[in-house]
Amino acid sequence: MTETFKKDFDIAFGKNGEKLASMSIKDFVNHHVKLNGEFDKHKKGRGKLVPPLSLHEYCQWLADFNPNRDSRDLEIPGQYDGLSKPLPEYHVKVAGFDERVLVMSSLRRPKRITIRGNDEKDYHYLVKGGEDLRQDARIEQLFVIMNKVFDKDPVCRHRKLHLKTYQVIPMTP
Repeated sequence: MTETFKKDFDIAFGKNGEKLASMSIKDFVNHHVKLNGEFDKHKKGRGKLVPPLSLHEYCQWLADFNPNRDSRDLEIPGQYDGLSKPLPEYHVKVAGFDERVLVMSSLRRPKRITIRGNDEKDYHYLVKGGEDLRQDARIEQLFVIMNKVFDKDPVCRHRKLHLKTYQVIPMTP
């Protein structure tokens, strides 16, 4: 629960609900409706309750990551395609993370983070937590196939039809 919502709750009902015993039913209902409205706005991505936009608010370890300080290299996720033998010595390593986090407006509100590679490129990743990602992986595979179909069709190729695809990489904490 965000600090803003907690503050509004404490104003309406008192710290630890101390105002509830002396509150009329009408006042309780009015406060309840108002707070519920704010909470619903938050769930829909609108209103004054804004999710954190800084990486350190989600994961201090990622925000503080320094490859020179840590003894091992981290590879940029998604470089193994399963079609050939991996050659980790040629894989791009993590140089750091962008401090900004972009919260997407879709239903599950995934976060987009940017990983900076040691090849001086930025790699964008959508991060989703607590979900089964198999369906997401299948949809992305379908998009890849559709892009191949678009590339083979002269009209689609001329119009530069292309679906933006993402790799789905399940990771555990």
